[in-house]
Amino acid sequence: MSKNFFEIKNDVLIAQRRIAVLSAFIMLVIVLILSICLLRKETMTILVPFGFSDKITVSSKKPQNDYLEAISRDIIYTLLNLTPTNVDYAEKTVLSYANGSSYGGLKVQMEDLKSSVISKKFNTVFYPSSIYPDNSTLTVVIDGILYTYFGQKEVSRDKKKYEIKYDYNAGRLFIIGFSEIVEEAQDINK
Repeated sequence: MSKNFFEIKNDVLIAQRRIAVLSAFIMLVIVLILSICLLRKETMTILVPFGFSDKITVSSKKPQNDYLEAISRDIIYTLLNLTPTNVDYAEKTVLSYANGSSYGGLKVQMEDLKSSVISKKFNTVFYPSSIYPDNSTLTVVIDGILYTYFGQKEVSRDKKKYEIKYDYNAGRLFIIGFSEIVEEAQDINK
């Protein structure tokens, strides 16, 4: 009789262990399914930047053209509206948007620009006339007029076209390239 009692207790303990193992396995499967769902979920951030009457939606997959345009406008103003006193700020700001793989190249570009502005003591002002964002290639082309001043005297006024290339990661744009698109030189001085 006592043997029967111990066999019953043993069977109950084995059943409890099986239930505990099955419960742990089911919870593990649920956690894996939820993790996969969380990773595949697209996140959206809605921005309403200064100067916009509409909202801009930034998804985790690709940015809207309006967002590309707004960021590029800020970048181009920072890069091309330069004086010897603000060129350090411009360098720091632009490099904060640099992708890790392109940081070195952009730093060299910015240091060359900085040394040129400081040594020659000139100022530049860029007025964009059109901005063409393309969110499928993460490229923005900007047309405009670049004015160069030495003191108060305007020394050149040139039509310029620039291209900014981006990488997009987790809802944030990173600069991977900035270059002038060289066409025939068009000096439009007075």
